[in-house]
Parts: sequence; C-alpha cells; structure tokens
Amino acid sequence: MTGTITPFPTITEVARAVNSALGMGRSIKKSLDDQAQHPYTSITEVANHYSLDGAVFSELAMFLDNKELAYHLSSEIVHGLKDYIALISPLDANGTERSKVMSLLAIYDIPYRIESLYERVIEPVTQIKLQTLITNGRNAISEAISLLDDSDSDWQNLYQQLIKEDKDKVATWRSGEHLPEISSLKALPHWNAISTSSRALLLFARLLDYTNVEMEYSLFCLFKDYKSRSPDYLKQGIKDENKRLLAKLGEVHSEIAYAQRFIYNVDRTKEEACEALDAIEDIRGKQRCYGNLHDHWCDFQLAKIHTFLGDLDTALEYAKKAVPGYAYRSHNDLQHVLQFSLGLAASQGPDRVLCKNIRKLMNTFGFSTEQDSSSPRGNKTDDYIQDWEIDLWANEFNKLYAPNANRKNSNEPGPLIDSEAQIKYSTAKPDKVMSLRTVSGYKRFPQLCLATELGHFDDFKRLLTRGAKVDAFTSSGDTALIITLGYLQPGEQKKTAKYVDALLAKPHKTETLNAITQKRRLNALHLAIKAGKPDIVKRLLELNADPNIIATTDSMSPLYHVISLLMSRKKMSSLDQLNLDDPKVRDAMNRHLNDINAASKLEMLRGSEENKAILLAISNVTQDGLCAVPLEDFYMIIDSLLEHKADPNQRHSWPNEGYTPLMMAAELGDIRVFEKLANAGGNLKATYYSPEERRLVSISAIAESSGSKEVLEFLRVHHSDEVKQ
Repeated sequence: MTGTITPFPTITEVARAVNSALGMGRSIKKSLDDQAQHPYTSITEVANHYSLDGAVFSELAMFLDNKELAYHLSSEIVHGLKDYIALISPLDANGTERSKVMSLLAIYDIPYRIESLYERVIEPVTQIKLQTLITNGRNAISEAISLLDDSDSDWQNLYQQLIKEDKDKVATWRSGEHLPEISSLKALPHWNAISTSSRALLLFARLLDYTNVEMEYSLFCLFKDYKSRSPDYLKQGIKDENKRLLAKLGEVHSEIAYAQRFIYNVDRTKEEACEALDAIEDIRGKQRCYGNLHDHWCDFQLAKIHTFLGDLDTALEYAKKAVPGYAYRSHNDLQHVLQFSLGLAASQGPDRVLCKNIRKLMNTFGFSTEQDSSSPRGNKTDDYIQDWEIDLWANEFNKLYAPNANRKNSNEPGPLIDSEAQIKYSTAKPDKVMSLRTVSGYKRFPQLCLATELGHFDDFKRLLTRGAKVDAFTSSGDTALIITLGYLQPGEQKKTAKYVDALLAKPHKTETLNAITQKRRLNALHLAIKAGKPDIVKRLLELNADPNIIATTDSMSPLYHVISLLMSRKKMSSLDQLNLDDPKVRDAMNRHLNDINAASKLEMLRGSEENKAILLAISNVTQDGLCAVPLEDFYMIIDSLLEHKADPNQRHSWPNEGYTPLMMAAELGDIRVFEKLANAGGNLKATYYSPEERRLVSISAIAESSGSKEVLEFLRVHHSDEVKQ
C-alpha cells in the first residue's frame, strides 16, 4: 500500500507538515518522505522525533535556546498528533477525495489547532496576542519583525549591524516574498543575543505564513470564523460525503446485505459461502465503476468467508490486502478488522511481519500500547508484539474460527508437566535444553533453569558443579537468577536464599544480569527491589547490574520502582480502581494473567459487590507483603542505587509521560527520600507535560497537589527557581 493516497493524511504526513511549517526536521526529512504514504508507521515512531533525544526537539531547543520551552512545544505537537487520530478514528471516508478532506480540515480543525498551540505555548512567553501577528491578513513575519523593531533592543542592535546583503534578505521576509529559513535566522550576526521570547515569536510567525501559503492564503480569514463552527461540522461533512457516494452504489446494496447476512449467520453452510463469494465479487466489479472507492471491505469479507471454508492461506492473503486499505480511510470497524487479522496472521505460521504491522496500527489508533523491548536480547519485532502474545492471539483465533486441521501455530498452554518423575536431568550434558508444555504454551528450559523452577535443589547443585551455564536463557528470556528471585517474597528468603547464594557465587555476564523476560518484563534487580532485599540489590549492583534499566510492565527504572513501592505501601490501590480504558493497563493485565482478554474479564468481575470485595482482598495481600518489609530496607535500597549512579531525573511514561523519580518522590511526600534524590543531583526545576491540563507541571505543583508539606518547605528553603506556570 506504500504510495497510495488515502483520504485522511497519515500520521507521518501530518508530522512532516508540522516540521515544514516550523522549518525543522531537515535530518529526518528523507525518512519522513519515504514513509509518508506507509500506513504502518506508528504514532510512537513519529512521536520519537519530538522526544528529549529526538531530532526535532534538539533543533527546537537549539533555536529557541530554551529546553523547557522546546519540551513544552514538542509535547503539544505530540498531543496534537494524538488528537488528530482521535478526530478521524470514528470516520469512514472511503471514496472521498483527499482534497475534500483537506478542505474540511482547513475550515473546521487546523485554525483551532494552531491557535491553541500559540495560546498554550508561545503567548505566555511573548505576551503578544495571535491576532496581533495576523493584523495585515497576509504576512505574520512582517508583523513579528515590526514588533521587534519597536520593542527589542537586541534585535535593533542586530539589524543595525547587518550588511546590505542581509538587510535585503530581511526585506524579502518583511514583504512576504520569502519565508525565513531557520538556518538563515541563526546565521544572522549577533543572533546569540536574541531572547527566547523573540525567537519564539519569529518561529511561530514562520509557521503561520507557511501554513497560510499552503492553504492558499485562507488561514488568517479562517481564524476569525472557525469559532462559530462546531468541530462536529467536520465529522458531519465526512459523513455527508460518504452517504452521497453510497447512494451511487444503490444497485449493489442487495449484494452487500446478502454478504453481511452470511457473515453473521451462525448456521451458515458451505453452499451459502460460495454464493456469498459470488456476491462479493459482483460488489467488487461494480465498485470499480467509481474510481475513488477502495475495495478493502470486499477483501475483509473474503478473508472471513475463506476462514469459514477452512482455506486459511487464502484468507490470510485477503487480510493482507484489507488491513492497509482500512487505515486512514475507513475506521468505523477498524478495531474488529485489526483484531481478526492479527489472530489470523498469528495462527498461520505465524506471519510475524503482518503481526508487527497490525500491532503498529493498533498502537496508532489506541487499541493497544507500544511494547518496550529494553532487553539486550530484544529485536525489532519485540517492540510491537512478542512470541508469547502471538501465541495467545493464535490460540484465541483457533478457538473461535479455525478447525484443528488448518492450524499452523497451535502452541497451546497446559500444565507444566504431568509428573515430576518424567524429568531426567543429564549431568553428562549439564547445558541440555528441555522442551515442556507450560501454562504459557511450549517453553524451552535449560536444565539449570528447570531445576530452579521446580525446586530440585540437589539436581540444581549437581548441575552447577558439572559446569551448567548460569548465563543460559529459557525461550521466554528467563535465567536461573530471575526464576529464583521471582520466588523471593517477604518471609520466604530461607526457601530461596541458597539458590541466590549459589548463583551469585558464579560469574555472570552483564547481559544475564540485565536480562528482561518477554512477557512480564522481569529483571533480576527489579525483582530484588520488589522483594525488599537491600543486600541482594547491593550485590547485583556490585556485579555491574544496570542501575537505570527500564523493566516491569510499567516500564520503570529501579529508582522509580522502589519509590512506586513506597507509594503503594503508603496508599493502597485496589484492582477495582484500575483504568481499564488505558491500553497500558490492559497490556499489563494481559501479561500478568496470560490472557488477551484479561482486562475485559476483570471488567465483568467488577460488576458485582461480591467480586469487588474479592479484588480488594487481593489488593490487601499485596499491600501486606509490602508492609512486611521494614521501611529502612527500602531507604537502604535507594542509597545503594544512588551510590551506583541511578538517575533521579530519568524520564518515564507512567503514570505521566515525562515523570521522573524526583517527581514521584515529591508526590510520595517522604522528605527523607526526596532529600536523598535532590542531593544526588535531582533537578528541582524539572517539569512534565500534563495532557489533561495541557500545560507543564512543576515539582512544587506536584508536591502541593499531593499535600507534601515537607517537600514544599524544602523547595522554599533551597530557593528553587522553578518555571512559573
């Protein structure tokens, strides 16, 4: 589907347009151009360009000479990209010309986005109203330069020292003959003396003029009128266009109705399937009379019918055609299309490339969250979908649709072993690998890992003595160390301490110490932290475990993890309070419960008061375990982490994008923890972007909203010069 023009611009096209308007992103322009029409580029891939180590953020920070402002602007852009996806998600624009869609966006959406961006990010810095910049109705750069001529002494000094060639260049900017390139502005003599405020004004004026030209000089007029129009007008415009096109297809409505009756008929027959195939081919032929209509609907129905007939290879080929056809074109049934096609792709082979591409689309349209493969053993596919999840989708699809004879991926879960007597360890081959069925499907165990898992300590010792490798991995990324630490719960150290001591007495590769399992994203250091074992944490760090490694299903660093445990210890949260609409929460539940429908099942459980009581009891057990760990042990863990250069300013994605351990400590309100992090280099001026409030939130604001009085007093005493909101 690369190269096909869809009615709605892809997320890459939108980002490319924003970059062009800002004059940023030259280093990634070719990459964005190449991916512009590719439906599978995910919103995460695009958003990475605006992250703190992304190309666009770096250019903005350098031009504005202010990282905080660049962070705010970048965060607003990313939020705007997500808003755009939310806007088009319920709409079906099949058959609508791109020009029609762009016209509707220009009238009802783009002016609002630009004005909101200016009011939230630029106006607080420049103290200049947007209407002032568009006074002449045509050229914002001219107005911006005039404002600087009148009120900015640094700009006046710069202009006076320009040579004739540079003054002529500025004159072309004033007249609107040329747009200033960012590189041309930075090349002006004494540019370094220009304030962030003036730079921001020129940058946004350039964005306005670029967009105005692209919109054939209609933007400034639309600013005056768009507030009288509801955003629903855009949605209604798309719907009206869709109805008009469907009316032309009146002659095929009977065939469409027949095909749909077959799809939803539980008592359908193979003879009816053949008739439905003929009906869909008739629809496809008649659709071709209308050049703009895409036949992805036909492809998807054919995929479902061939699945019913048991011809899953053919069904998969039709699904491969259907999925990219729906993206940025027809979204009203997109979630079902993607879920069915993912199950089909998972069950046939699996087709890992298609599985990955579907998950990227699900990530973009908010049906799933991005995977995080930080393990040294990770690969590109792991960033979106991993083998354990492919197996779950395959099993679900096989149960619903596929007869046994057609299954190519039937990695079904089951009990670990029928009898432990079946296990015969080979000391002659200490690194022998066994394949066994588990609750997660078939899994390959090195003997040392299996003996650890089953608690066969005598066999474990014999294998170690015979040279079994401690650096061996199971097929899901477990090591013997991870397995034994997984059982290291409060009050049970005697049971597993002998395994830990024996394993840590052996040299480990750094890769092993920092390994992260595929499904639950377990890591040795994080497991020791969760168990509240400062001695083991210290030993792991001394063996060069990474003090900043991101692991767990919440994607936490070790320092962030221990503070979150203190938060849970202080304030219990029940399973009944989980936000099941959050893709990250749903993903975490799927991982922990080995079920792609885990969140849906929990939602059903929460329907009765009796079940709520059960969920609360489960939460109480978790909190009781945390409270069994002496508070001083958690403080000792923090000390060890900071001693080994754990970063108190490391950005995280949960519970707020951009949150740091220091921010979590401010929310916790434990002054001992906050002081430890602050004294270790914690940035008291740091902020994170709140998409709900559409603003930057400071550490003092976090402390104030959490009632952390001692933290607020610490900030006052240390004269924290925080950014005012």
